[in-house]
Amino acid sequence: MSDSRFERFVLTMLNPKVGIPIFVVLVLLAAPFAYRSSQLAGLPDIGDPFDVEAFGTVKITDEENAFIEYREAAALLTEMTEAASESYFKVEEEGWSAAIDELRQWMRDNREALEIWKTGADKPRAIYHQPHTVGIDTLLSVTQELRNFSRLARAEGSRLEADGNSQEAWQWYRAIFRCSRHSGQHGTMIERLVGVAMHNITAEAIEQWSRDPRVATAQLREALKAIQADFHTTPPASTNFKVEYLI
Repeated sequence: MSDSRFERFVLTMLNPKVGIPIFVVLVLLAAPFAYRSSQLAGLPDIGDPFDVEAFGTVKITDEENAFIEYREAAALLTEMTEAASESYFKVEEEGWSAAIDELRQWMRDNREALEIWKTGADKPRAIYHQPHTVGIDTLLSVTQELRNFSRLARAEGSRLEADGNSQEAWQWYRAIFRCSRHSGQHGTMIERLVGVAMHNITAEAIEQWSRDPRVATAQLREALKAIQADFHTTPPASTNFKVEYLI
């Protein structure tokens, strides 16, 4: 702003017809914050509601951590085309017969990445970022890709079901469920919500799979037992709230 423009601006603000209305607006905007501060004044500082230092670092080995493989798999994943995406949603509703060439090619292109992802899903624990390192600018790119791996796994399960391989299909659906528990296990609410989206994908697939007359009673009992065990790895919501508190 040049000196002349700055002088005109100052003179305009000093004009009561302009300055007073602006001042009133600023006071009205600040009033709620001032009132809140006045209500909190004098309250004692009770400290953090939990042991921040202990919570901020999770002890976990690479052999336990699913995100070692998730990171590797995400780096190999190719983008899903619009045509493949439309075909995938048709497969969800109608079965593998609705799969078009674009979807099949996307699955072939990502076979290696999917196998690596499944290795991670078989692991017992998962952590993307240590809680004490997470900030509002922390990227969650790998977490965002987990939904695409869920779609790949569900499509693979649908293909196997169409071929009569119900037991192999179940292993892919279970991998999605386990991954849904991993997302946000020691992370933010956004990561947990990605896990919720994956849970919905696998819940629909497992429900459809369970109604297939080719699935034996013994398979259903085994699947129920496995899902119950995997469900117990779901972190309490308080874990995610604590991470948000650190942020």
